[in-house]
Amino acid sequence: SLGSARNVWLLKPSYGSKGAGMRLFNDGLARVAAEGRTQRVVQKYIERPFLVQGYKFDLRCWVVVADWAALSVWMYEEC
Repeated sequence: SLGSARNVWLLKPSYGSKGAGMRLFNDGLARVAAEGRTQRVVQKYIERPFLVQGYKFDLRCWVVVADWAALSVWMYEEC
């Protein structure tokens, strides 16, 4: 579950590449939300990824979080 205390979250600045400025959090999304109003990418670390013929893959879906208090999320339709 996304609200589990055992989750690990990756926080990446929107301007970086190759892992520069990446940070890990395991104390919940509230901590990530408390990081301020900077542009960033947040993703859940997947401990045991699904493999296709032994290879990892990713699905990239773009969303906009419009409000944290009353969670409002918009997802781009062509993900």
